[in-house]
Amino acid sequence: MTNTERPTPFVRKAAYKQDKKQLCAQAYGLLTSLHAITLEEKEKSRNQPITFDGIVNTFVSESRVLNTKRVSEPEIITKDVSKKRARYHRIK
Repeated sequence: MTNTERPTPFVRKAAYKQDKKQLCAQAYGLLTSLHAITLEEKEKSRNQPITFDGIVNTFVSESRVLNTKRVSEPEIITKDVSKKRARYHRIK
């Protein structure tokens, strides 16, 4: 192609930042929903403080119990992350 602009580091960095911001918001929503379901299922008190570490621990333990994509297997995680990296690859 002719007359195309080369990608710039600033634009690439801004795009990564925006993608990460959006993904963090989505992950937070999913993790808090999973934690809420788990607390209701276990009939826990609504007055107990909830921490970010507690939410993440719920994800880890529930994923292992439900064997969600075999999250404890490094080979599976490596394969999944490699696929995602291809999606976010931006030409330098």
